[in-house]
Amino acid sequence: MLQNYPITNASFHYKFPPFLNKFAKPVENYLTENRYDDRYDGICTGAFTLDNMGKMLIVQRADTDSWPGRWEIPGGACEATDKTILDGMVREMWEESGLIVTNIVGVLNNEGKSFTSRRRKRYLKFEFEVEIEPSNEIRLNPAEHKAFMWITEEEFHARKKDDSDITFQFTTELQADSVREVFQLWKKRTAN
Repeated sequence: MLQNYPITNASFHYKFPPFLNKFAKPVENYLTENRYDDRYDGICTGAFTLDNMGKMLIVQRADTDSWPGRWEIPGGACEATDKTILDGMVREMWEESGLIVTNIVGVLNNEGKSFTSRRRKRYLKFEFEVEIEPSNEIRLNPAEHKAFMWITEEEFHARKKDDSDITFQFTTELQADSVREVFQLWKKRTAN
């Protein structure tokens, strides 16, 4: 059974399966309960979304931000105002793309991935596959991202958009590995 979970002070409502309940809590609680509070400064999230043709949304970082011009999935750090880790991910998806998450399908990396930010803070990152409200309009925050595109698995492997001269490089190999894994999971799920 899926749960509706509203974001406080926003009009977003999303569903998620019970196995994601461990992320339906504040960052501090999650870190303390898992004895991570002395190892990490915070939690980051990412949101993968694929359309019904299997194309994935990726966004290009602004030239004034870290990893300028590189590509990634929407996401970022959970904030103190986020009631839960899931709320943080849904908020980041909204802030970075203008897309509204309606359903959280699953988590890619259940134990998280560790990384250190450019400010030397240690984060634990969780990436979620999500479904979004049907919309044709993606709205980018120009301070963070300058472009977006929907890519196929073939375009991902070629690192080139088929119908243009656009080539792309991901922010990190960890990000590219996650994109590869989501395409593989989608292919398995849709083959049945």
